[in-house]
Amino acid sequence: MCSNIARKPLLDVLEQRIDALESVRESGKDKRELVESLDCSRSTVDRSIRELESHGLVAYSAGEYRPTTFGRLALAEYRRFEERVETMKRLKPALEWLPVEEFDLDFGCLTDAEVIVSTPSDPYAPANRHADVASQAETFRALLPAVGLNQLEAGRQSAVEDGQRQHVVVEPSVAEQLREKPHYAEKIEEMLDTGRVEISVSEGDIPYFLGLYDEIVHVGVEDEDGIPRALIETDAEEIREWADSTFAEYERAARAFG
Repeated sequence: MCSNIARKPLLDVLEQRIDALESVRESGKDKRELVESLDCSRSTVDRSIRELESHGLVAYSAGEYRPTTFGRLALAEYRRFEERVETMKRLKPALEWLPVEEFDLDFGCLTDAEVIVSTPSDPYAPANRHADVASQAETFRALLPAVGLNQLEAGRQSAVEDGQRQHVVVEPSVAEQLREKPHYAEKIEEMLDTGRVEISVSEGDIPYFLGLYDEIVHVGVEDEDGIPRALIETDAEEIREWADSTFAEYERAARAFG
């Protein structure tokens, strides 16, 4: 029987017996205590212990089962894996449109992030959340792969009427749009005249929207028709540091708007 148990893959054992391993993590337990804590039969506990022992995840000492060093590390990594998968599941609406090969952020940092999704009943929910947060911020920095007239008007109002300081980096095609389309150019001129708005032009494409407000960071994605699909929102410190670094990288390589 032990040889059959030993052939059971380690990941299968972790998946099926993780509760038993978790149960002895903080303090050792004998089989009776395991039966009580896991609320299962003695035979189930026996199988769990045998399988955990077969991979060196737990060891028996002084009448109790305790995790080995390997067992503690394996448990922590497995729980971390579960958390990362759950995070990516929540982020799925954004991942569908996010160019992940150009997104150098560890998804594990987004555990507590909120995802605002475009739906048939509210297709502009991501854009509306961006507008709400941006309008309340004292400062606003962003990487802009696209800009709409309504978005620009909101930015104009924040800069001209509310005194918000702004620095945005835009794609070359967006810069051309801002210069040449009259309704856009008028608003941009008014914004620049405040002395509180700085516009830079990136060397090439910007793969996703990145917005940095007073404390909040947004990452936004849109489909091939330019329709906002999802917005990731977080105030996590590590995301703020990543966003600051990413914005600074684009800023250093950008040229002045003129």
